[in-house]
Amino acid sequence: MFALRSSTLRTASTVQRCAILPAVVTPPVRSLYKKAVQPPKHFTKAEIDEKVLELLFDYTKVAQDKVNLESNIIKDLSIGRLDRFGLYWDLQTEFEFMFLPARSRTRELASGREAADWVASILEEEQRLKA
Repeated sequence: MFALRSSTLRTASTVQRCAILPAVVTPPVRSLYKKAVQPPKHFTKAEIDEKVLELLFDYTKVAQDKVNLESNIIKDLSIGRLDRFGLYWDLQTEFEFMFLPARSRTRELASGREAADWVASILEEEQRLKA
């Protein structure tokens, strides 16, 4: 039923041999764990007020002459719920700290002054507030 075909067999002499290569050296992998840790930044109260005001300018939906630290975030500056969360998150990123829970904190910050005072109190606890 099946016919056997003769095939040529390869012998050791007909097979080309590859040269054995040395182990491939891979470049070092950059890792978060091997990064040099930068010392935390220190801020003065005036620097905190200035940076909070800059963040309010980024998130506000009203004319910029109406934006100041005493303005109410919801009523005067018309910053919505998601933008308040973004503002809260940017405050943490800008001043390099993490404070949870985010949801209740965004409801509590009523003005730019309260946000600046809250950041100053966190930095004071971490001993990062300059006199």
